[in-house]
Amino acid sequence: MRLILAILMFLFFIGCKKSSPAPECIQERISQLEHNGANLCPHGSVREYLFQGAPVFVFDLEKCIADGGAEVVDANCQRLGALGTIAGSMRINNVIFYDNARLIRTVWQR
Repeated sequence: MRLILAILMFLFFIGCKKSSPAPECIQERISQLEHNGANLCPHGSVREYLFQGAPVFVFDLEKCIADGGAEVVDANCQRLGALGTIAGSMRINNVIFYDNARLIRTVWQR
């Protein structure tokens, strides 16, 4: 019985994977949203995707501004483009983003 319990505990602990923190520049932008944007934007999220072999972050504040869209940045906070907006764009690097991106996790949500 103890052996089975020990095996189950071992499997549980190796199965628990702590997610790595977002890059520092992403964390800084989230801090700015939390401190400066709380009154301007009560809803929003930052999600990490795997896109074209690299992690990208989508800052979705669309509910804050009509046709505001979602900004897509790489792990160095370099802007890759915007999704939605008044133009309704769904492409980043000339590729339809959501058809070619895989959601990794939600980094932040309000």
